[in-house]
Amino acid sequence: RERRDGLQAERDEAVDRIERILSAVGKAQDEIESMQKEERDKYNKQLGPLGETLHELDGLEHLAHERYAEALESLKKAGAQPPSLMSLVHLRAGDKDKALELINKPVRGKKNETVPLANQVYILWEADEREKAQQAFESLRKISATIDFQSPVFSRLTPIAQELGWPEDWRLPVETARDVGQRPPLDSLGPFRWEPTKAPEWTLEDHLATSWSLSHFKGRPVLVIFYLGHGCLHCAEQLHAFSPMADDFREAGIEIIAVSTDPAEQLQKKLAAFTDDDYSFPLVSNDRLDVFKAYRCFDDFERQPLHGTFLIDADGYVRWHDISYEPFMDPKFVLAEAKRLLSSGPVDPETSDATLGKPGGNESKDDDDSEGDG
Repeated sequence: RERRDGLQAERDEAVDRIERILSAVGKAQDEIESMQKEERDKYNKQLGPLGETLHELDGLEHLAHERYAEALESLKKAGAQPPSLMSLVHLRAGDKDKALELINKPVRGKKNETVPLANQVYILWEADEREKAQQAFESLRKISATIDFQSPVFSRLTPIAQELGWPEDWRLPVETARDVGQRPPLDSLGPFRWEPTKAPEWTLEDHLATSWSLSHFKGRPVLVIFYLGHGCLHCAEQLHAFSPMADDFREAGIEIIAVSTDPAEQLQKKLAAFTDDDYSFPLVSNDRLDVFKAYRCFDDFERQPLHGTFLIDADGYVRWHDISYEPFMDPKFVLAEAKRLLSSGPVDPETSDATLGKPGGNESKDDDDSEGDG
């Protein structure tokens, strides 16, 4: 109130000062009044909200002291107020019809919201509309499972519930909807927390018709490189980058194998690009692309394979991977990251049963769903 009174005094003084100064220099009355209005408006922008706040405080004070007519008058001057408050004040002031009008409107506009319903129940009960209050209360109970029962807007309904013969905790448990399709067991959706995924098994042949499989590397970590065949220049660059470091990977206990989109007989073309000195890991064929798809190295929209690099630990869990429209070209990073990840120890098989590509499966690096390159 002191702030309001101070602003009003400043406003009046500023308006008077404008008139004194402009009159002294011979300004026209219209110009003086225009500038005075501008000055008043500047102050009134602050005084308006401040005045509404004071009216609201006055109204709440009158309400607390059961001076309902005065409370209603003050709150009407306080700008927009919650319908629940105005409904209660109108009811206490003796205007039941207005109270019911105000409390019913929010319920119609906010279907299945608990707070408007709770306010409606309270006002209807206080207005001696017991049957309507019970109907509204029954609607509230159906959606009450997750409400904050200690909140005053709900806790004040407890005496009403007891008078209706309901328990003190009148909330009802959630009813599971029956029209939303099949609800799978939660365990089938994957683990509760992130964990490495199990790499899909595969068996593929090299150019000599020798079979290689993921199980062949069981007990040893393996780096699996998916590449797009002898016609992909980037793939050749990737293999050239990783091949010289194959011994470094082996010293760390990690084998390398590359899976190609080429038919087995065309793997010879790739072999021809290497000398005996720098070719140091097997190439196998997956021209059917089923293994590419199992490892998600496939763009379903473009219908073409993608580059992929996977670190699989000794127990067959994917510890790191990169899938992209271009091959991963940093073998030193892969080696360092592999050492770091594998040093954390094996995955607990009792808690890790996710499979790559199935619901709940997660990897240690996000997929890149860009177009294939090759």
